[in-house]
Amino acid sequence: MNDKVIIDYKCLIGVSACLRQVDLSIDRCRWTSWNELRTFYKERTEVEYYFYFFIEMCQKLMLYPQYHELSGNAGRFNYLLSSVFGQKSFITTAELETGYYLLDEFNGLLRNEFPDPKYVEIIRLRMAGYYTGILFPKLRRKDINKVLKIEHYLQNESLATLPLSKIIAG
Repeated sequence: MNDKVIIDYKCLIGVSACLRQVDLSIDRCRWTSWNELRTFYKERTEVEYYFYFFIEMCQKLMLYPQYHELSGNAGRFNYLLSSVFGQKSFITTAELETGYYLLDEFNGLLRNEFPDPKYVEIIRLRMAGYYTGILFPKLRRKDINKVLKIEHYLQNESLATLPLSKIIAG
């Protein structure tokens, strides 16, 4: 189950940015109502695009949403491979399934009007671990810096943030 799949680099940036945005937005949502966060994501069609692109890729490969405890070492190896052999971004099927699981769970949470706050926090922490430990090592440093500046729900207005479209445009 450690087959490797080549994933488009811009898609990798997009999924990383979306997961970062979800992480920050859920974190800020603790001080407001869940319905406000749901409204925020109803207006985010570009985020939806990357979610569904990732989910459809998993479905085409006949993968199921499944959580795996992943080690960040695989990401470091992938970073070494991409820097030596060019910018082909590899992702394992276990990493794909875990990403699929996290996106599927978040979509399920958005459909729920009153989700369990403890479970929401568990999903948020798993997402943060996934994009920092698995996806970030596959990105160039300048792209990571852009992803870290993603706009999010209830952001501090004095922060310099970037919309998803500018992060992906390069």
